[in-house]
Amino acid sequence: LPLVLGEVTQAGRLSLDIALEYSDYSGGSYSARQSVGLEVSTALADRPQLVIAGYHTTPDPLAPGDAFTLTLEVSNVGGGEARRLILTLGGEGGSEMEPFAPLHSGNVKFVPRLGAGETVEVVQQLVVDGSADAGAYSLPVALAFDDTRGTRHSDSQLISLLVRRRPHLKIDFYRPVEVATVGVPFRLPVEVINIGRTLVNVSTLEVTSEQLEISEGSLYLGPLDGGTSGSLEATAIAHEGGTAEVLVTVHYLDDFDQPQVVTKTLTVEVEKPPEAPAEAGEEPQEQEASFWDKVLRFLRGLLGLGS
Repeated sequence: LPLVLGEVTQAGRLSLDIALEYSDYSGGSYSARQSVGLEVSTALADRPQLVIAGYHTTPDPLAPGDAFTLTLEVSNVGGGEARRLILTLGGEGGSEMEPFAPLHSGNVKFVPRLGAGETVEVVQQLVVDGSADAGAYSLPVALAFDDTRGTRHSDSQLISLLVRRRPHLKIDFYRPVEVATVGVPFRLPVEVINIGRTLVNVSTLEVTSEQLEISEGSLYLGPLDGGTSGSLEATAIAHEGGTAEVLVTVHYLDDFDQPQVVTKTLTVEVEKPPEAPAEAGEEPQEQEASFWDKVLRFLRGLLGLGS
């Protein structure tokens, strides 16, 4: 008698009831019930089981308004092949995608088959809502697939995507840098302006350079509201002429209280000190030698030794 075992919650010994009805040659009818024990080794022995083994985004981290690529790694850890896999971002119906939206295609992906022990990458283009707040967002992923017997299975799993606000800072000199000369100290007036609409939790403003010797190059600023600024005036000394690069680093805490930095490279032109003309130093010696020559010739003339 061929039988098909339905889904069971756990492996073990199952009882199968069998009803018997029969009659004898005298016309008597009889009935009886018996139980047959069946040993089920495991519920996953020949059925597929899909899990999201990993995922990543490009770029990372994400910020409001970013278009990005989400890559999901779906693995079949069961004992049977999965067929006609339908993967839906945002759960059944895709109603739980906010603050994300599909880009260039729908939120449903199809995989023809996934064998036992195999992994497939599912790629989806998405965009973050420009008005999204910073935070960790859960994105449900619905999985529906058939096993080798044609039975349809469904599952729902969660992934989390982090959205950070990206600071909008303008970094520059707040006045022109004075003429820089080798060996002469000069000022580096650096300013950072928060041109965004939200507060940036700035900690330190730092100025460094490989070509310049800088003092007073670090200052604690504190949080900057939108439209406000902080400045630092460092002192620098150049040891050689040419173009010197000045690296300005703004240290801040992001929305998850993790230290981050924003950097910008500024340039300063350094002039070599003027060199004294060689002729100017030699002229007095020539004049001095010519004067004593005249005195010597005069004395020789008085003594009758010739001029």
